Parts: sequence; C-alpha cells; structure tokens
Amino acid sequence: MSNDFEALKADATTGYREVEVCLDLALLGEFEAAFNELASQRKTTVGMLREPAAVRALAERVVELDQAVREKTKVYQFKKLPLNEWKALQESYPADEEMQTKLRQQLAEAREINPQAYLDTTTDWERFSIAAVSKCAIWPEMDLDQVQWLRNHVPPEKWTEIWDACHSVNTEGSRIPKYASGIVEKMALGLNSITAENGESLSPSSEGA
Repeated sequence: MSNDFEALKADATTGYREVEVCLDLALLGEFEAAFNELASQRKTTVGMLREPAAVRALAERVVELDQAVREKTKVYQFKKLPLNEWKALQESYPADEEMQTKLRQQLAEAREINPQAYLDTTTDWERFSIAAVSKCAIWPEMDLDQVQWLRNHVPPEKWTEIWDACHSVNTEGSRIPKYASGIVEKMALGLNSITAENGESLSPSSEGA
C-alpha cells in the first residue's frame, strides 16, 4: 500500500528569512554623514546640472560610498526549525523570578496602550535569542560566542532586524499576502494578451504545433 504523504514529505523544504548586514560601522557612518550633508546642500540648489562643483563632488562621493557599503553588505540567512526543536530550545532558557517580574511589568505597561498585547514572561529572551540565532543561522554559521559578538557590535535596530528574521521564520506563516494570487493571475492574463498581440503564445503546447 503506497503512502501518499511520504511522497509529499519528500518534496518538503525548510523555510528561511534573510536580512542584510554590514559590519563596517565606520563606513556606514561616513556614508550617512555624506548623504545628510548632500541633502542639506542640495536644498539650496536646483537640478544636478546647475549645482556648484563642490556639491557635485559630494554627490559623486556619496555614490562611491554607497557602492562601498553594498560591497561590504552581506545577506544573512536563517532557517525554520521543526516546531518541537524550537519549543525545546525556548524552554531551555527560562526566565528567573527577577526577570519574570520585569517582564510582567513590561506586559502590564504594554496593555495600558494595547489591551491585546502579549508577552511570554517565562522566557529569558536575551539568552534565548542568542541561542536561536546561532541554531538557525544558515549563512554565515555562527556559534554562541560569535552571535554574542554580533549582538554587541551591531546597532540595536540592526539586531532587532536579525532577531526578527530568525524569530518570524519560526513563529509566523508565509508573509505572502492572501491577495497575491489574484494579482499574479492578472499579471498572467496581461502577459498572455501581450504575447497574443505579438503572435506568440505562453502555452507550452503551442511550441510543438
């Protein structure tokens, strides 16, 4: 007796999320400063062709720095763990009594703004996040010490992006909106109409006709 589900399992793949990270903070700072200076300078000019030479030189420098940042920026990938592994990992980092008290206080404050706010007050989120990022990292692979270094090195908002990529792939479903299929359908119809006007067809069967 064949087992259809085993065949389906054979085609299963692991979900993952990505986040761009640049560890050269000095370069990022230089780019930010130059970009802000250019924005300030251009408020007093009209159009690139009429800008003073100094402003044009600054614009060229911004472009150079942007390219340098792009070259230094890497795409970090984080995979989804099986649910039982994710839960077991989270449960292995329980919050102590002092931390639980602080988390309950944070939750109470959050609910003053949003009565539906939720926060797991039993997890040591700092330690768990380090372990989870290490466990889920596809590229680059990182041990606990390396993730801790990353946590300490990057700005808080960048760490939030990294943690969100790791956490969301394990706790959320697909981020493809439900209405996407309708949009794709319309795109397909549009492409079909364009190829029809050109006397071509997207249908595979037409190739052998």
